[in-house]
Amino acid sequence: AYQTAIELHLGLVSAYRYLAKAWEQLEQPANHVDSIYQTLSLSPETFTADEHCEMGQWLLEQCQEQEAMECFQRAVALEPDHQEAQQNLKPLLKKQKNGEFAEAATSEPGSSSVLQWPTQSIADREESVEALAILARSYRQMGNVDKAIAYYEDALDLDPRNIDLYQELGDLLIQAGLYQQALDLQYRLLQANGDQLSADYCTLLGDQFSAQQQPAKSIDCYRHAIQLDPQAILAHQKLIHVLKMEGQLRAVAKSYLTLAQVLNSQENARAAINVLEDGVDWLHQQFSSPQ
Repeated sequence: AYQTAIELHLGLVSAYRYLAKAWEQLEQPANHVDSIYQTLSLSPETFTADEHCEMGQWLLEQCQEQEAMECFQRAVALEPDHQEAQQNLKPLLKKQKNGEFAEAATSEPGSSSVLQWPTQSIADREESVEALAILARSYRQMGNVDKAIAYYEDALDLDPRNIDLYQELGDLLIQAGLYQQALDLQYRLLQANGDQLSADYCTLLGDQFSAQQQPAKSIDCYRHAIQLDPQAILAHQKLIHVLKMEGQLRAVAKSYLTLAQVLNSQENARAAINVLEDGVDWLHQQFSSPQ
């Protein structure tokens, strides 16, 4: 009767649910799960997080990892703190990233409607990133900083140009008192998204690395600021200062000349001359001083 109802109206979700119960009572688990999966395909919004997770577990047993991942994704979307779904989702996302999904345990074509369900895959990178971000935010709300950081890092591995993720993770690191990690994260942001930052931001970041006695990174930041805005006088000056401290004579000379050219282009000839004179005096002192 239920099958007839389904044939008459394929969208009849309740018929599939009753059919699933009937198969369960007849102790035919494959047909039982198949009916549940058909219900899910027609009306996923009627399922609870636990039901999505249960279906994901069964799909894992059938080596249908991509479909299982979608079920766990839905469970987490409904309940961001659903522990079982979270635990199953993370390794699947990593396997997806590495191209390690198992082959589906399919048999003959048409043997199982479960295997042929036209899923709306979440294999798309952006959806995977959002799944990891949901987990990260959930653990952050629960106060589990280590797991939140780990999920943010996984999301950034998939999408290293996502500025919002850098900001969220940076805020979390600062709140947790992990200031050096937050600073290193800003440097990663510079490397991955330098074209989206401002010269002022890069200059301030260079100042932070200089204060932390990390001259190589501060030099990178000042140079990037200059690349973004060749007229950034302050970045030129600070770059020269760090290069002097590092004893990079050739780079110092070149930077003095570049700054003088910038000042001259701004019709500030007097300042340009002063810069050149200062550069010549400093270099003369270096060559004149005893080794």
